[in-house]
Amino acid sequence: MARASFLSVPFLFFCSLVLASPTYGPTMPTPKQAFWGLQHYSVLGRTLDNDLGKIESRQNFLTLSYGIREWLSLDLKWSLHSRFRNQEGPSGEVEFEDPVWGGGYGARVRVFEDGPWKGIVGFHHTSIHPRTLKANGVKRNGIWEDWQVSGSLSYEWGHFVPYAGLLWSTADEIIRIDKERNRIKSDPDRNWGVLTGLNILLTPRTFLNLEVDWRDDAAVACGLHVRF
Repeated sequence: MARASFLSVPFLFFCSLVLASPTYGPTMPTPKQAFWGLQHYSVLGRTLDNDLGKIESRQNFLTLSYGIREWLSLDLKWSLHSRFRNQEGPSGEVEFEDPVWGGGYGARVRVFEDGPWKGIVGFHHTSIHPRTLKANGVKRNGIWEDWQVSGSLSYEWGHFVPYAGLLWSTADEIIRIDKERNRIKSDPDRNWGVLTGLNILLTPRTFLNLEVDWRDDAAVACGLHVRF
């Protein structure tokens, strides 16, 4: 019953918010166990709605995953240095970098387990807040915001855990010019995506996570995680 109740949370977010963050993969901490890690996430290009060009991003994080139950993990991260760039069609390119603050949160639920096979459902949110740009007396501030709901199936094969699945997400850019605020959404026709990934056990306490989101120009994530 607790698992069924918790599963409703990602779908409430899915229905009420605009939803591309890494899924963290299928390896989850046991109760009261923590995974600390370093994660890099590159969005090579995401098409914006209304022909406003594309947005791309390079993000770096310190991550923490904490086991709440055998089937439930809380995922947190803090931005170390991230940037994003918006190619706004004919108006030129605007780049935001060196965030004042940023990070993300989310959770994973193991909904299926049969020997080496595991099924994971999760949701994750990331928000990056760079420094304000000022040109010709005009202040311009940009925020990167993305949400994701995903489902994947993995197979544990020795030191390797390949996985694949589906996700639904959006990546939005919130622009504030002086006091005027505008949300630029990603193309809704490209919200669905296919993800593939691989966890590699390097030592009994350390593993590497590699993941690709195949939408648009694709997004790539890699992370090194240590069990405590």
